[in-house]
Amino acid sequence: MPSYKYLQLPFEACIRTLRLLPGLREDPIRVRIFYADLDLNTDYEALSYVWGDPDKKMEIICDGSPMQVTANLYEALHHFRYTDKHRTLWADAICINQADGKEKSTQVRMMGRIYWRATAVLVWLGLDNAHISDEEGNISHVPALETFDVIRERAKSLEVELALPGGWDNVDVISLKDIPKYNARRWLSVICLLQRPWFSRGWIIQELGLANDAARLVCGHAELEFGYYLSFITWIVGNGQVLLNYHNLTLRTQWLILDFWHTSRLPIQTSQPKARREFVRVLADARWAGFSNPRDHVYGMLGHPSAFDTRYELNDRHTFQGFQEQPSKNRETIVTPDYDKSLAEVYLETATGLMLHGIEGIDVLSYAINDSEEISDFDFPSWVPRWNKGHVQLRIKDNFSFYAATPRSKDPPLRISANCLQLRGINIGAIKWTYNITGEMAEGLYPNVQRGSPSSQFKDWLEILWKAYEAAHQSIIQEEDPDPCVFLFTLTAGYMNGYSAEDYRDEFEANAYAFQYTKAVRLKKDFSYEELGFLKTHAIGGDASQFLRDLQICEQRALFLSHDGQSGLAPPASVPGDEVWIFEGARTPFVVRKLGDVRRLVGEAYVHGAMRGKAFKQDRLEDIELQ
Repeated sequence: MPSYKYLQLPFEACIRTLRLLPGLREDPIRVRIFYADLDLNTDYEALSYVWGDPDKKMEIICDGSPMQVTANLYEALHHFRYTDKHRTLWADAICINQADGKEKSTQVRMMGRIYWRATAVLVWLGLDNAHISDEEGNISHVPALETFDVIRERAKSLEVELALPGGWDNVDVISLKDIPKYNARRWLSVICLLQRPWFSRGWIIQELGLANDAARLVCGHAELEFGYYLSFITWIVGNGQVLLNYHNLTLRTQWLILDFWHTSRLPIQTSQPKARREFVRVLADARWAGFSNPRDHVYGMLGHPSAFDTRYELNDRHTFQGFQEQPSKNRETIVTPDYDKSLAEVYLETATGLMLHGIEGIDVLSYAINDSEEISDFDFPSWVPRWNKGHVQLRIKDNFSFYAATPRSKDPPLRISANCLQLRGINIGAIKWTYNITGEMAEGLYPNVQRGSPSSQFKDWLEILWKAYEAAHQSIIQEEDPDPCVFLFTLTAGYMNGYSAEDYRDEFEANAYAFQYTKAVRLKKDFSYEELGFLKTHAIGGDASQFLRDLQICEQRALFLSHDGQSGLAPPASVPGDEVWIFEGARTPFVVRKLGDVRRLVGEAYVHGAMRGKAFKQDRLEDIELQ
């Protein structure tokens, strides 16, 4: 019998739905395909699931013809099938002709609306067959029903705690000493659940982030209501970071689901406008999400309200209701899905849209950080962010809103021609010396959470780095010793717990002394009584842990000195000879490398003394082109 053949969709807002015919467990799965108009009231439930191994296929019968689906989807259809009546579903692997690139592009553009309009989103986590292993190595099975009960109980407790005066102040934050309690069998089952592939899949961000309250998570025969899931994830992402770190879990996709839901659903439910969120931030936060096609790091986020062309107002609650009002007809997304385009073309189009029509403009450059190989890849514009690049450092621009290396211009002159970005800027010098803060040195910035050993925080890397910096500074500026405070300002990018370290210099120095004093005591360094007394006195009121947290900005960056002795932090790929530029309208300086006749962007930088416009001189502006 010939396999099922797709027919072309007859009109623009058309989607396919599948009617899952009734049957018993042992009966073959039979479905029928129907066309539906997404602009009309169409009732269907949308599936959210992991495709699974593409080589493990099972056969279903679609409109009388055989169709191959992955084993995980097959199990989902088996589970959701009624015995006595049909059920109308939407599942991407069946309802979109995956072999038709044009259709796929059109349907992906509508994906946000598909999940928004669904009567319910059904999350299929898989069969209830997981086993856990405790610290003694005992292996056991905890039914998903019990696991969901743990989540439900914690969500209900959170609701009570938040209802008390003080709100979140009543909610405990998990600390290292609490870990044994959360190693109990029932909590290990929760961790095991969160490690299922669905929780790291990229597409789930908009699938569940745009769902209504009727959504539910299903594992085997156990179900969890969406509201309890949201409450639990809010708690564990916000207050359970130590527990997640202990088990090497990030749950970044779940955090983005919360952002999607609060941005798109909450304003309508509360009749309150939601603060505008830049689409570029959504893309940046989704870099770690799991997508098999790197184009989907952009296309998979287009359901977010901020993805609409931001020349239109997005802080109006009607924007969110626009999902119900045919948004594709009155607003365009910043980029239109097209799977026939190369990855470089997709990311270039995205960067262009964000710069010319978004609200971040030139600051999009802060999201482009290149390694040595990428700098030399002339097939990919260096100034275009690679949204599929997972590990990118904490952006200086994002976390230091008090910085403006140049006067903020609403529309700095930008021109994009072919793959080149033409703009204006000031060359403030060239890098003379670099020292990469990577490997063991970067690891010294973090506590060893699993062992709980505090001494791992206090390695001698800071002292080693200072000696290298001091020697380089004396070599470049021969008649002047380096300022230790400038050195520390540079390592923290002038940052102290959300504020400018220079504006709170006394508190910053107290934190640094507290760090040094704690390190001296814990490592039993050979300090004289007078030296320890000096450190202890100056550490009064200081917070060593805060200083350590502030230092984490330098992780995976390069400390540098310019030819005239300026201190800074640069991307790790920076090398002596690279230029440091301040572009008109940008918050931060940037490192640029000249290769022959062209210039390539290395990434954003911190330059001590140049972050608040002091180095910007209007008469020194010149044209520059980045390839």
